[in-house]
Amino acid sequence: SCANIWNEIRVTSCSLSSISATGIRTMDGVVNLTVDNPAPDFILKNASGHIKHKDKDFLVVSASDLFVEGRSTKEYRVPLRGELAPGLTTLSFLGTIGTSGLSEYTIDINATVSTKSGFKKDIEYKNIPLEEAIKLF
Repeated sequence: SCANIWNEIRVTSCSLSSISATGIRTMDGVVNLTVDNPAPDFILKNASGHIKHKDKDFLVVSASDLFVEGRSTKEYRVPLRGELAPGLTTLSFLGTIGTSGLSEYTIDINATVSTKSGFKKDIEYKNIPLEEAIKLF
């Protein structure tokens, strides 16, 4: 049915293109996503990920709005902005990432999907192990 076509949208590849520190607790990056979208055009708005390390706030990542073309497979460059939790710096971030396994991290994901026809749906996932979130891509 038409409703199920939305469940067939897939991110077929995901890679970090760049990352750079922009302050003591902030960084910018770009992710390349390839999206296979058999559904109509949509916009992914207000996308954010709240990453926790051992159940403590670690990093909040937000993405620019993304227009995804309908009925296509296409690569998108998605600008990201990250802000570390209070008390962490970009140097401590690199140290923590280098010494911790991904199994110690979880992510909460929030976004809004909207279409030209006015359809809107909020998406929310809580406490997803970061290892599993990465495997989705």
